[in-house]
Amino acid sequence: FMSKFSLYHPGKNEPGAPSLDAAWAYYENVTLARVYDDGVASTNGTGGFERAAVGERTRQTKLYPYWKTSLQDLKAFGISVRLYFSTTLVLAAILFVAGLMNVPLMQYFGGYAENT
Repeated sequence: FMSKFSLYHPGKNEPGAPSLDAAWAYYENVTLARVYDDGVASTNGTGGFERAAVGERTRQTKLYPYWKTSLQDLKAFGISVRLYFSTTLVLAAILFVAGLMNVPLMQYFGGYAENT
């Protein structure tokens, strides 16, 4: 998509220039983690996603879905990634509760300047 713009890919019309679209296709299909999407039952025993091998070409794959990936599915990435996302989830819940606790104070002090 971005390879159409000259600021993003300035040398695209030069002979022998690298293909930015081919580089993005390689990045998406080989570098980024993918899961199997061919309807075959998962063999990992948890009922979650089965991580595809790097550069898998024999079975159909897709990128990990943003909203359907559970913390159990992140086990394939190691303990640090799973710990990061579980900590982020707990911190988001704490900040949400703290924001709800401040709603009465915002209502009270919102009308404070009008009374003085």
